[in-house]
Amino acid sequence: MLKKLYKNNNPFLFSAYNGKAKLKCYLMSSKPAKNSSLQIALIYSAAGIIWIFLSDLISNLFFHDVESLVLFQISKGLLFVGLTAVLIYFLVHKQLKRKNHLINFLNKSEHWYNAMLSNIPKVEVFLFSPDGKIILSQGKVLASQGIDISLFAGKALNDTDLSMRAKAFFSPRIDSLLKGNTFNEIFESEKRYYDVHGECLRNEKSEIFAGLVVVTDVTEMYELIAELKESKHKLEELNKDHSIQYMQLIEQNVKLKELNKKIKHAQEKAEESDKLKTAFLTNMSHEVRTPLNGIIGFSEILIANNVSKGEIQDYSRIISQSGSRLLHIMDDVLLMSQIQAEQFQIKADKVIYDQFVQGVTSALQGFVDKNEIRRTLSFDLDTSLTEAILFLDKGAVIKVLTRLLDNAIKFSNQDSEIKIQLLKLESNNLGITVSDHGMGIPEDKRESIFKRFVQVNPNVLTPAAGNGLGLSIVKELLNLMEADISVDSEEGKGSKFTIRIPNVIASQKLNASDMNSNEELPRANKILVVEDVLDNFILIRAYLKRFHVTLHHVITAKDAYKFVEKNPDVDLILMDIRLPDDTGINLTQKLRAIGVKCPIIAQTAYADSKDKFLCLQAGCDDYLAKPIMKSQLLQTLNQFVMLEPVIS
Repeated sequence: MLKKLYKNNNPFLFSAYNGKAKLKCYLMSSKPAKNSSLQIALIYSAAGIIWIFLSDLISNLFFHDVESLVLFQISKGLLFVGLTAVLIYFLVHKQLKRKNHLINFLNKSEHWYNAMLSNIPKVEVFLFSPDGKIILSQGKVLASQGIDISLFAGKALNDTDLSMRAKAFFSPRIDSLLKGNTFNEIFESEKRYYDVHGECLRNEKSEIFAGLVVVTDVTEMYELIAELKESKHKLEELNKDHSIQYMQLIEQNVKLKELNKKIKHAQEKAEESDKLKTAFLTNMSHEVRTPLNGIIGFSEILIANNVSKGEIQDYSRIISQSGSRLLHIMDDVLLMSQIQAEQFQIKADKVIYDQFVQGVTSALQGFVDKNEIRRTLSFDLDTSLTEAILFLDKGAVIKVLTRLLDNAIKFSNQDSEIKIQLLKLESNNLGITVSDHGMGIPEDKRESIFKRFVQVNPNVLTPAAGNGLGLSIVKELLNLMEADISVDSEEGKGSKFTIRIPNVIASQKLNASDMNSNEELPRANKILVVEDVLDNFILIRAYLKRFHVTLHHVITAKDAYKFVEKNPDVDLILMDIRLPDDTGINLTQKLRAIGVKCPIIAQTAYADSKDKFLCLQAGCDDYLAKPIMKSQLLQTLNQFVMLEPVIS
């Protein structure tokens, strides 16, 4: 094939590509030496011309007869022919020798080239003629697939045994190649990948005499690339996981630092709380032992026989005041425990403003009078709310105001005035203020005074030291009511606590259903007291001694049930909640189940709003918390029955 190409295109340049290595093979024609041949021809022509002139001169000089002249001319012709033949033989033999040498060189070159192409692994080389026929095909790519490439010579691509997919890929690219374009693309077939490079071959006149296509099997490289991509993806995932873990570690480190800060803060708070609790216990010991000292001491004196009537009254008054003070302390402790345990519940209900005012003023004035405190209470009431209906927990509000009043009493001088003001605020909010002219609160203490156990002067035990719970209870109760409190104070001039209770003014005018019924209450003739502690019954009997009423006492729930069955005309029942054989709640439910309609008032030592709710839910009409005060008992009874006093 190379001989044919050489014959038709002399000289030609052949180029073949295998990957990035470029093999260049230059086959140049071995032309006869033009200079030597021309010299010989010129010498031979000159010698012939000279010989012609010399032969004619010699024949004219030496040969005169015809026979000798003819003989001479024949000899001259033979000599010229012989010399010409020798010269032609010499020239032709030289040219044939050079041609044979070139043919041998081309044969060897073709053999070397074919051997080289045939032994390059995973490479296939195709050479296409300008009319699109295969003039050369060498390599191992097709042979590895069982295709005999020796049958491709002289055929067009579409006439070969290549697959339709391969023909569809190569045909348009070879057509474009033979028009002078090059290409370098990847061909994929049966999960194998081939790098296909096409280059057109040109002669000295830049004419395309062949198209070269080099096909290289790069499947392993692609598989390696795929493995590298997969490894890269795994590395990226691993790096992503490491990054996530690193970020988690950073986040955990931040959380750990925050936790350490919280632990340190909690430790500091615990240490502070421990100090506050120590101060609280010290103050509590002082607060409890002081009234106990009065109760126990004067009780022992009263037991003696040599006590005058006047002394009995004085000592009894002191015992009563000390008991009230001790009860107030216990109320604070129990109430704070209930709030912390989330057992205290706000029970809002409709309250007529006038009744609310009466309850507040009565409770606050009673607190002052009962403890014989030398303070003047003044009330500034908003008259625009006279016919208003409030929606709030009156008992919780009284608890708040009682503790604010107690705080004002502790930190103000005797005979000074304490002012309580009720006023209507914007958006149906109710405002209450408690003002005193006492020592005031330092600015740096105004935020902390509402914390548990915190006192203005924690290291000083004075009558005004208190137990450190009053204002914290105020704050907690107001939080439960969704109300807020603010303090305006100046040292040496007094303090003003302002409460804002939101959305409690339900109506500005009374409705008919809100007015008290004018029906006359039933007269109390027979009252059943269900109480397992005899002293408690004796106390109730003493409270009701000056009223026309018959008291009946039973100890167990069973006896109470039998008494009511036999005495359906009972007017009212005072029901203790804790009984030897049952609870007052269960007994109330049983009595209501058999049709008992009379008022049932629960009485218990558990001063818990939850217990009150359970009692009312069981069918009780009201609730009294022990210790029961006389005024409290009479006020509650008068809501359900008419007590007729004994006229002495």
